[in-house]
Amino acid sequence: NMLNLPYETFGHYPPWEFKENSLLRNIYCDIYKEELNQIPKVKAIHAGLECGVFAAGIKDFDCISIGPALYDIHTTSERLSVSSTKKTYNIILKILEKLK
Repeated sequence: NMLNLPYETFGHYPPWEFKENSLLRNIYCDIYKEELNQIPKVKAIHAGLECGVFAAGIKDFDCISIGPALYDIHTTSERLSVSSTKKTYNIILKILEKLK
């Protein structure tokens, strides 16, 4: 570090690799299209997600990260879309039903 000050790092999330063939992602995309009549945006991003923690400990773990619309995340103005939360909840229920 430039100022020669002591520091400590913590909260490391292990990497989470994008799976080319993901049954869970395919199910999610199909249900999303059925429910919302839209094609979901599937992206691999660089972020500290819990999926990396699970994937690091479970061999061949298939996981996706989804959620409702959030605004001004990690600020005092952070907001959550209630209507988007309801849509996400309904999609999760349908995914669980399909995976039974």
